[in-house]
Amino acid sequence: MRTARSGRFAPGVLSALVSLASVALPSAAEGAVFLTVELEPLRAQMGQVVSVRYSVRTRDHGSVQIMPLNFGALQLLSDPSPPQVPTMWGTGMGFSMETSTDYLVRAPRPGRYTITGGRAVDPRSGRVIAQAPPVTLVVGDVPDEPDAGVTVGDPDASAGPPPDPDAPANGDLTGAFYDMVGFYRVGTSRSRVYLGEQVEFRLWAYSASPDAGCEVSEEPTFPGFWNEPYFQPSRECAQRWFSQQVNGRFMAIGLVRKYGLFASQTGVQRFGSVVGRIDVMTGGMFRQVRRAESRTPQVEVNVVEPPVAGRPEGYVPGTIGPIALDATIDRASCPVGETATISVRAVSEGSLASAQLRFERNVDGARLRAAEGRTVVEQGPSGRYQSTRTMEVLVVPERPGDIVLGEASVPYWDPSQERYGVARVALPAVRATGERAGRGSAEVVQEDPARVLRALSASPRLRGYSPWFQSPRVALGTALLPTLAAGAAALARAGLRWKKGRDVERAEGAKNDPESLLLEAQRALASDAKQACALCAKAIDRARIEAREAEVELTAQQNELIREAEESLEAVRFAGTGSADEAVSRSAKAVRAVLEGLK
Repeated sequence: MRTARSGRFAPGVLSALVSLASVALPSAAEGAVFLTVELEPLRAQMGQVVSVRYSVRTRDHGSVQIMPLNFGALQLLSDPSPPQVPTMWGTGMGFSMETSTDYLVRAPRPGRYTITGGRAVDPRSGRVIAQAPPVTLVVGDVPDEPDAGVTVGDPDASAGPPPDPDAPANGDLTGAFYDMVGFYRVGTSRSRVYLGEQVEFRLWAYSASPDAGCEVSEEPTFPGFWNEPYFQPSRECAQRWFSQQVNGRFMAIGLVRKYGLFASQTGVQRFGSVVGRIDVMTGGMFRQVRRAESRTPQVEVNVVEPPVAGRPEGYVPGTIGPIALDATIDRASCPVGETATISVRAVSEGSLASAQLRFERNVDGARLRAAEGRTVVEQGPSGRYQSTRTMEVLVVPERPGDIVLGEASVPYWDPSQERYGVARVALPAVRATGERAGRGSAEVVQEDPARVLRALSASPRLRGYSPWFQSPRVALGTALLPTLAAGAAALARAGLRWKKGRDVERAEGAKNDPESLLLEAQRALASDAKQACALCAKAIDRARIEAREAEVELTAQQNELIREAEESLEAVRFAGTGSADEAVSRSAKAVRAVLEGLK
């Protein structure tokens, strides 16, 4: 009895133990994990946004960790987080699961960009379970041969992609107060700048989860700086997304604000703090919102003036270079004594608001004078803001022939080289036509003072003065004038009310006029097909009402036209099929057939 009891299990107990072991213990056969990365499209043009799908499919597999993709030099416009795979407690049950994450990317320049790094890792051992093959995006007119050049986005290339200036700096967490749920961080591209030099300000939102929302309640202020935003705030939390390890934790980072600033005052300038909140979704299946209130520390930027030593003549502090100059003239041939206008255009990534153009004002055969200048700040080809200042020079030729006007120059300070420079451009020559202008040749004619001082009237007529109220009728009329004016004003108001009522009545009638309704339907076709169909249906109803009021019986042909028009309208409005243009055309034909029968 004892041997039989210890050597065998009941069939039900044995099957229960086998099932429990298959769930609680990892199976010897771990199953399979499949990773894919897909691009749409595979070839793109500069500035085009490309969709990237990162897909994961597991079959009968336990816990797995998905690693993020490496996008190289591509600009990532969405959350960089990898697909999230739920934790499993064992294998052997034939369980399958599939998930994916979509990203938006854009290339900064033409070339071949390779996306790598798709891996599935065992979280216990760190062993790579599966790996996605790299995919290549071709941007612009690039040869199809693989060895046509170094791939731009290849992280294994010797040069490597340049660092993204919009990504926050690694290392010490400056410009922020850390919160494990979420916080804001601010930073500037430089902490010491010259007067007029451009500095970039960025605001990032750090979140413990990529599924987060943010709202800025107090925007940054920039005393002592002229500011230009790179993008306007929108309902989206951020314009671009990054990821970093902060205090040993993975955090999603979104670029919330970006400004181009131009220093206009010297000294230590303090930017105002940014205040806002970050809402983070956590909890997996049972989701909940965790809110973090955040305030950034003040940012200090020291603005200094370029040195006095070596300063060129005519330099105005705040003019930053390097500067590119070009000059154009409105007309190369100009009559003597008339004015030609030369436009000198200066372009720089620094401030040019105080730039002064230097040129020779008195040249042989012409007079030159400076006119007012104007400055425009806009984004340039490099992506940064640039100043464009247009200065005009007025030229008046004094003799016929070709006149050489010399050159114009603008002195500037170059912060990158820490030195002064002078931008120069040759002014276009002017060909003057006509005769030389004379000076002082006009003969002055003296006039007899006796003829200058002449009487206003040779034979004045004198008459007596009589007061205004001398006549009784004039006095009575003056007394009744306020009453008459009030009556006239009342009549005028009554007339205006009558005219307004008549206009309203006409406008209401025009709204229900079938021809007016058809005209409104034609206008609505360009933007709203359903609205155009609704107007056509109303026009048909009004045509029927007018026929009924005129006691006119519709013919069989008219009823058939109305039926075909209403069927076309119903197809567009409710079924979503058919052509709105055809439906409106049929409605117009039916309405006009009814209206012609009323005449």
